[in-house]
Amino acid sequence: RPSYADAHGTTFFEAIEHMEQIEGMPTRTTKPLSAFRDMMHELAAFAKDHDTKPSEVVAEVLAKSGILEELQRSEDPQDASRVDNLSQLQSVAAEFEQNTPDATLAGFLETTALVADSDQ
Repeated sequence: RPSYADAHGTTFFEAIEHMEQIEGMPTRTTKPLSAFRDMMHELAAFAKDHDTKPSEVVAEVLAKSGILEELQRSEDPQDASRVDNLSQLQSVAAEFEQNTPDATLAGFLETTALVADSDQ
C-alpha cells in the first residue's frame, strides 16, 4: 500500500502538515509527528530571523532537536566522533560568518555542500 505522500503526490513533510486528514492514524503516531512538525516550524522561523548568523541557527537546531545532548550521553565510541563533527560544524559556521561580510544561512549551506561534494 503506498504511503499518503506517494498516493497524493506530496512530500513527507507536506503529509505531516495534513496528517489530520489521514484516516486511521493512531495517536501514538500523530503525537510525535506533531511535535516534529512544530519543531520544524519553530526552527524555520528562527532561521528566517537569524539568517545572517548561521552559527546561531546551527546551535539552535542542535539544541532544539536534542541530537547533540543525546550523542553526548551515549557510550558508543562512534557517537563521540559524531559530537566532534557537530562541534566542527558549529565552528565552521562561525568562521564562515567572520570571513563572509554578507553571510547568510543559504550561503553557508551552499559552501558546506560544495566542500562535502569535493570530499567525495
